[in-house]
Amino acid sequence: MIENSIQQFRAQRSSRKRVDTSSATKQRLGLAQRDIARSEDETSRALQRAGEAQEAQYNPADSVNSWVGEIEALRAERASREQSTTGALDMSPISGSSGDTSRPRSRSGVGDSTYAEELRQGLVDRGMPSHIARGFVMNFKDESGLNPDINEADPLVEGSRGGFGLYQLTGPRRRDYEAMADERGVPYGDTDAQLDWLMIEYNGSESSAAERINATETPGGAAAAIVQYFLRPSPEHVTSRTAKYLSRT
Repeated sequence: MIENSIQQFRAQRSSRKRVDTSSATKQRLGLAQRDIARSEDETSRALQRAGEAQEAQYNPADSVNSWVGEIEALRAERASREQSTTGALDMSPISGSSGDTSRPRSRSGVGDSTYAEELRQGLVDRGMPSHIARGFVMNFKDESGLNPDINEADPLVEGSRGGFGLYQLTGPRRRDYEAMADERGVPYGDTDAQLDWLMIEYNGSESSAAERINATETPGGAAAAIVQYFLRPSPEHVTSRTAKYLSRT
């Protein structure tokens, strides 16, 4: 009987051990699973933070600035090549001497006729009819000698800055143009900026003048309308230039 009691005690103790062992195993397994889940969650958050940091470091402007730098370098290289290869063209047909500053140099440095065509095409590319674009170029020649960076030497209005650029912008028109150039971060003598501004005026503040110009059919007729209604210089210049332009129709 005593043996039976001992055997029963041993059996109960063994059963309790198995229960305790199973419970402990389940507990350890639960802790391990929780640790794994926590580790996976921390890994996910770490990957998310790394992705956010990478996105924050990427700045599209860096790529743009890189392209701008390369373009400017190419432009400078091209200008240098043109300057070195066209030095012989600097001989003035008037004075016969090299480097004569009395005749404004065109931006391209390869002669007025080439630059004049660049200006005409630039206006056509911006939506202007070819004959009107040619009329504007005629006026550019008389206004600035095709020099986009020239300032009026002897302003008609005493104390003013005078006219500036291809078509000698003055007063509020000059100030508004300069504000646009400042916003773009380009020099005031930038040809593209001046042609863009011309089209802004043509389709905006000077649209009434544009209507009259658009009614013309020849380059000379367009040039005459441009000087009368778009540029509006002093009356004596309007009269003489109108007659000159109309004779070229």
